[in-house]
Amino acid sequence: MDRMPINDPECKATWLVSKQTYAQIFLRTTPRRFIHFELPMVLISVVSVAICSMTGADSMAPIMLFIATMGFFLTYWSRQGKRFLEAVELNYGPKTRVRIWKLCSGREAELSQLDVPVIANSVGEQSY
Repeated sequence: MDRMPINDPECKATWLVSKQTYAQIFLRTTPRRFIHFELPMVLISVVSVAICSMTGADSMAPIMLFIATMGFFLTYWSRQGKRFLEAVELNYGPKTRVRIWKLCSGREAELSQLDVPVIANSVGEQSY
């Protein structure tokens, strides 16, 4: 799994696009989405505003703190998404991995849950 085929869409993505796509893969496949996505978003917002109101910071400070914290979460989510995609390739095959990547990398990609076995069947692969 060290070398991806040259026609692999992951090879053609820029660093930021691949990070966003991996994060989206994780968020669309995690069974505990509330814990991994919704709860951190609420906490980031509340903590950012609370810290800035206690320190008397201006109106840009909560936004900057929110952006910095999102960078941390984006890094965490993208690592988890990459691990998941590697596991999908081991369990189903490379066609399923590429299909999931394409579903999550488009501009119109949603945040609805992905059903990996259905995707694998649609590309002609089964679980090993």
